[in-house]
Amino acid sequence: MIPDEIRRSIVDIIHHEVWKTASLTTAVIVIGGLFIAFITKNWFLNWVQNKVSHEFNQKLEAYKNGLQANLEVFKLATTQAQDRRARSNEKEYDACIECWKHINDSYLLVRQLVCGFRQVIRVQHLDEKEFNKISDDYNIPEIERKYIFNSSNRDKEFLKSIQYQDLFKTRTEIDKAKKILSEKGIFIQEDLYISLVKFMEFLTSTWSENYSIFSSNYFHDNPYSTEFVKNGQKKIDSIRNILRENLHIRAMEFTHPSQRDALNSTHKAQSASSNSSPVTAQTEPTSE
Repeated sequence: MIPDEIRRSIVDIIHHEVWKTASLTTAVIVIGGLFIAFITKNWFLNWVQNKVSHEFNQKLEAYKNGLQANLEVFKLATTQAQDRRARSNEKEYDACIECWKHINDSYLLVRQLVCGFRQVIRVQHLDEKEFNKISDDYNIPEIERKYIFNSSNRDKEFLKSIQYQDLFKTRTEIDKAKKILSEKGIFIQEDLYISLVKFMEFLTSTWSENYSIFSSNYFHDNPYSTEFVKNGQKKIDSIRNILRENLHIRAMEFTHPSQRDALNSTHKAQSASSNSSPVTAQTEPTSE
């Protein structure tokens, strides 16, 4: 039998070799595992990074496309709104100018009626040829010429005929102004439109009062004519100032700031030159 010491030695040798082999194997496995883990870790990180980057790029591209689409829609809506506003301003500008022209003409004709700018035309002692020549100048109808020429007071009848023409012409212009104001009023701001309508009502009432005086041949109360003489010029000046300010704002609303500054400088220069130049006195219209 093998002695116990030899057997223990052999067992120790076997244990040592086993542990040595196991240690080497374990070391190899651990090193290999770490190497594989390192490679796997880098691959996994790269895969995750690429996956996340790809999804982020897709979402970012989709967001940019959506933002661009919304921006295009906003630009289109803004452009359309500005175009509509510009067209509306242009229509308001044209409407205000056209209404102002006829309203101012109506005012001047009513002022001629109220203030009596017509001078008396002396035709009493004219012969028929000279009388017809003056009648042509004043557009007296043929049938009225015969009546006036054969009347005992030609001067009175001639003046009456002219006054009737003035009344008819004034009423025609007032009706034209009211019609245009009614048609174009939708393009004019409400407060301005109301002011224009009230002024036209005032002119109409003044005309009606003068027509009544002309038709009745006697003097009676004339509050509208009195008001016209007292405040008519102030009323038309107030409307003129409102229109000037209103149209100036409309014209400047979509002007580039640099253009606006240049235009303001031009206005200031014009104002300075106008202040330094002599002012021409405003005269009343003379008779025809």
